[in-house]
Amino acid sequence: MQQRRADRSVQENNSPGRGDFLDKILSSLPDVTFIWDKDGTYLQYWAASPHLLHLPADDFIGKLCTDVLPEETAQLFMDALEKCAATGKTVSLEYSMILPIGETHLEAQISQIDTNRFLVHIRDVSERVESELAETGLLERQKMHQSTIIKIASDKKTADGIVPDAFQVISELASQACCASRVSIWLFSENKGVLECQDLFTLETKRHQREEPLKAADFPAYFDAVSRERVIDAHNARFDPRTAEFANSYLIPKGISSMLDAVVRVRGDAVGVVCFEHIGTQRIWTSDEVAFAGEVADQVTQALLNRDRRLATETLEKAYSELEERVRQRTAELKESELKFRQVVENIREVFWMTDPKKKETLFVSKAYEDVWGRSRESLFAQPLSFVEAIHEEDRPRVMRAFPKQEKGTYDETYRLVQPNGDIRWIRDRAFPVKNEKGEVIRVAGIAEDITEELDAKHKLEESELFLSTILNNIPMSVFVKDADDLSFILVNKAEEELTGIPLEEKIGKTDLDFFPSKQAEFFREKDREVLRSREPVDIPEEPIDTRHLGRRILHTQKIPLSGSSGKPRYLLGISQDITQLKQQELSLRRAERLASIGTLAAGIAHEINNPLGLIQLEADALKQRISESDGKSEDSLQKIREHVERCSKIVRNILQFSREQSSEKRPVSVLNIIDNAVRLTQRHAQSRMVPINKSLDVGEAQVFGNAVELEQVFVNLLSNAVQASKSSESIEIDACVEKDSVVIKVKDSGYGMDEVQMRQAVDPFFTTRQSSGGTGLGLSICHGIVSDHNGHLDIESEVGRGTTVNVRIPVYENTD
Repeated sequence: MQQRRADRSVQENNSPGRGDFLDKILSSLPDVTFIWDKDGTYLQYWAASPHLLHLPADDFIGKLCTDVLPEETAQLFMDALEKCAATGKTVSLEYSMILPIGETHLEAQISQIDTNRFLVHIRDVSERVESELAETGLLERQKMHQSTIIKIASDKKTADGIVPDAFQVISELASQACCASRVSIWLFSENKGVLECQDLFTLETKRHQREEPLKAADFPAYFDAVSRERVIDAHNARFDPRTAEFANSYLIPKGISSMLDAVVRVRGDAVGVVCFEHIGTQRIWTSDEVAFAGEVADQVTQALLNRDRRLATETLEKAYSELEERVRQRTAELKESELKFRQVVENIREVFWMTDPKKKETLFVSKAYEDVWGRSRESLFAQPLSFVEAIHEEDRPRVMRAFPKQEKGTYDETYRLVQPNGDIRWIRDRAFPVKNEKGEVIRVAGIAEDITEELDAKHKLEESELFLSTILNNIPMSVFVKDADDLSFILVNKAEEELTGIPLEEKIGKTDLDFFPSKQAEFFREKDREVLRSREPVDIPEEPIDTRHLGRRILHTQKIPLSGSSGKPRYLLGISQDITQLKQQELSLRRAERLASIGTLAAGIAHEINNPLGLIQLEADALKQRISESDGKSEDSLQKIREHVERCSKIVRNILQFSREQSSEKRPVSVLNIIDNAVRLTQRHAQSRMVPINKSLDVGEAQVFGNAVELEQVFVNLLSNAVQASKSSESIEIDACVEKDSVVIKVKDSGYGMDEVQMRQAVDPFFTTRQSSGGTGLGLSICHGIVSDHNGHLDIESEVGRGTTVNVRIPVYENTD
């Protein structure tokens, strides 16, 4: 909108008395405006926002843009200037510069004023660019965080609970995902008085090491915060009361400014922390980073649980193997082996149990039964099936039906357990048979483990994935992700489905070649390859796309490479906004502004023409009084002068009526008279260019209801345009006939013609193909308005090098009296 106002103001600057008005308008715009010549020399400026310039505005005048702008920026402007001069269309570009206010994102638009002058309009778009970057950055961080959690959870070392190696995996991946200078994992000593460093990963050196232990006596505030809080987000760690104790001995010597510590808890008990440390200027930890730190701490918890489970299982399997071997080899050593077995199972978190095959007797149950079931072991010894009463009533029948599987070694059930206090825990219960030398099942042994926290972690992961999916599908912009290898779609959101009309399930695994015309699809793919080659985002301001149900749409698309840990792009992210309606609104607004310009121009014409016409009229009246009545020739000449003056006055009035969108005075008029008068008025001009005008009129006495002067003006304009477009000896045809209830008049020439773009713009105000020969671009626009006011229709048929035919259709007047 600002650019169009600037363009109009520059045009009006050449009108008398408009210079001061132009200066006031351009000086009030919150931007910077220059006028260049065709070589890029600064001629004039309006710097309402001088902070957008890297030099004082006066320093630009008289210099080339290549002398005052950085080389790359200057080249961008010169390319845009050439394109604007070649096409006559406004050209936009975006660039960044280091200004006194800092790095600034700018947008420039170059419009042509005339053959030697161009209008350059510059505005600050930093806020929009930064907003887009922030939104994209948040999405990328969340995806990176989620991807990292998945990597940690699926890593074999973490899953198997191989703690030293698992901690190195966790600290390294977390540091890379969060861009934290240092990430370390600490565990409490048994009495909670000391935090011992298990692993420290430094992002800059890519090395793992350990720090000295931290004692609660030295840092009481920090230890108290760890016991109470889930996450300690110390943006300014040296002054935060929870971490300020570390300032002199730890933070300042190592250059640490910010800390983000997430507490590791097992069954609600704090067992350690995961510490994210930032070196350099103070860092504000975002909410998604705080959430990520908590998820990393949960993965440390899971690794510890997996370690305990693995050790318990390994110990149990080893103890059972030793027990079975000793039973076979030396029955005498059974008691000693059983004692060792009891010592093992009494100290694991899982419940180890042993019964007879029919569940009539409980032979053994470990101490963990009391923690998990919340009931005493004595109650189970007294009533062997009492453990079943604690199973959730919805799961109990299924579990009891599965008891026979225990003797076959296929029993593996997951069920809910209701503790006496009402808490519900999830249990995984497995069993295997113990056989004698004859192969007979003499007892059944099993392990029941509490998997509630494991399921909670899995549920949180699923909720996180659902949360991201919900956000993606509610973004009002089209989002898609392609595989970097074959450019096939692997993800599209709801807005993309609605825009293209292609369902998700149909699009996944396929490429643009499967859905769009080959030329259009190749354009999309070439932009994709450009992004992947350069590893830099690409912005496509206008991108046409043919959709299934909305037809052709115009998109503003950004394509961004998503790299893996190796730095090589693995995916391509596309974000598109449908700007079709915006473009249509811009065109409508441009047309409205041009029509407004016609009104202004018409008013000026009326003012400039009516005054001399009035003087001519007065002088003719005075002269008539002085001429003798016997001088007939002079009196006839004066009468003709009066008639032509009156005709000019009528034309001016009609132009004013048209520009004000008011209907003129109409009456039944003869079609033949209108065409004959129009041919007579243009005959002299046609003869001077040796262009004959041929008439073929088959309208009889047909009349139309209209204004004769306006309709004559239409055909005078059309015939004049045809004469201008024709070469010597090329004839012009004007045909008229009656078709049904309308009169159809055709004006046809064999001139240079127009292409499709020119035809679409032909009736726009100020559009002309004859600017160099003095064309104003108002003729066809006025003709179109007059015909429309007469309930008619004007259309153009043209082909480059083959000439132009203008068809005018106006309803026939039917006298109903």
